[in-house]
Amino acid sequence: MKLIKKSLIASAMVILSTQAFAVNQFHHHANETYFQDEVVKTVDADTKAAAYELGLNKLTDLKAATPSQLEKDLGGVSMQTSGVYIEDGAYVTVAEKMNADGQMVYTGLVHFSITYAE
Repeated sequence: MKLIKKSLIASAMVILSTQAFAVNQFHHHANETYFQDEVVKTVDADTKAAAYELGLNKLTDLKAATPSQLEKDLGGVSMQTSGVYIEDGAYVTVAEKMNADGQMVYTGLVHFSITYAE
């Protein structure tokens, strides 16, 4: 009988401590750092070279922007951040598509990751 009581008490303690651990695991802590991948499109261009140039210009503008300007431009980032920064490794690709008139057009795509803390 004592063994059953001890087992029940031990089991209850394990279950209760597991629930407490699970609650703490998902608790939001201040000053957490987040990473988010972004893709920004440029306007359509007539040639691949022009689309790459538009993409590179956009990437240059983004890298030169202040953290507060990036927050404003990207919009999806929480406004309770301590700054948004573009990580190294950003790059430009070009998407090729045909418009309704049957002409090929090219769109620059700027790929980058941002870091921000809340």
